[in-house]
Amino acid sequence: MSNDNNVRPADAGATCQDPPSAWEQSCPPSLIPENRTIEVYLGDTLIARSNSIIRVVGGPGAPVTFYLPRKDVRTQYLQSENEGGHCQWRGDSCYYTIDTGARTSSRAACHYANPSAAFVALSDHVCFHPARVACYIDGERVWSQRDDRNGSWITAGRVCS
Repeated sequence: MSNDNNVRPADAGATCQDPPSAWEQSCPPSLIPENRTIEVYLGDTLIARSNSIIRVVGGPGAPVTFYLPRKDVRTQYLQSENEGGHCQWRGDSCYYTIDTGARTSSRAACHYANPSAAFVALSDHVCFHPARVACYIDGERVWSQRDDRNGSWITAGRVCS
């Protein structure tokens, strides 16, 4: 899905007001500490559980993502990949494959080891891609936007969470 006009596309789903949807956010992204419980699974294996998270909301149409403290992630399942990405705000990221022995999911998580100064709080956090692992917010399953490369988090009827 491409959207060069910073206008919420008709197929983006319902918007929410509290917190605002991704289509009504401002740039640059902001970091919002929250205490909701997030759980991440690959198959039946718990990969992470935390109630001390950082929600990152970006500019118009940018995905809402959640970062969990590394201390709450079962890092023995994470394998660094040789490639990563770049965010103009956060900096360079590295991707992780998650391998439980029973199941594997590539590019299922990412981490900013040396984020830009404004995002240094993310340096010890990991973000998971809900299209590649099962993510839950307070027990509710999270989904990713169609054709989403960035791992946006969507709950039932909401473009944001």
